[in-house]
Amino acid sequence: RASMRGWNTRFGRRASWKAEQLDPNPRSSRAALFAAATLSVDERSLFVGSGGNSFYSLDAFTGLTNWRVESDSPFYTEARVSPDGRRVYSIERANGKISSRDTETGQEYWSVDCGTYDTANPFCKYQVEAEFALSDDGYTLYYADVLGMVRGINVGYDAPPTPAPTPLPTLPPTPVPTQAPVVDPTMAPSAEPTTAEPTLPLTDEPTRRPTDPPTPEPRDTE
Repeated sequence: RASMRGWNTRFGRRASWKAEQLDPNPRSSRAALFAAATLSVDERSLFVGSGGNSFYSLDAFTGLTNWRVESDSPFYTEARVSPDGRRVYSIERANGKISSRDTETGQEYWSVDCGTYDTANPFCKYQVEAEFALSDDGYTLYYADVLGMVRGINVGYDAPPTPAPTPLPTLPPTPVPTQAPVVDPTMAPSAEPTTAEPTLPLTDEPTRRPTDPPTPEPRDTE
């Protein structure tokens, strides 16, 4: 029987809540749940697909049904939630139908199946029983069918824009001199005065100046 239990405080013998008879159809409500439930980003909701061709959103604190949608086949895989918590993705087993739904209301945004890719065989039945993966950025969904075909599809997730990096301040380049530096003559250091030493040795005796002998006066001769 398709039923779920939840523990709001700690795990024990007695559950905080129990959800049974998820599907109103008595026959399909007995179908087992083949995959575990997926917790929403805000941890307030659980998403799970049943073996009775139904997909659910349950309140994580009470186990009450938030919304329920019918499908064409049972679900063998866990659901995936977009990084912003606004979309939930599920894959049906019979034909690998992928659906994107609003996490709050269950409204379907879009759905694709194997016929979307295999146009030559519109009645294809490529079953999907293995778990699928969603990339960390939320843009690409990867899954494989029972025939071993692995596909990656763009799920159209609108991620918030990445802020542009802040440019780092740069210092202006140091100019390279193109010629020899010019020395300013006014800024040249002045020569220190030096005291010249006398060339002649100093003596205590006075210096005698040589004198020429007197020139004789000419005499008249008769």
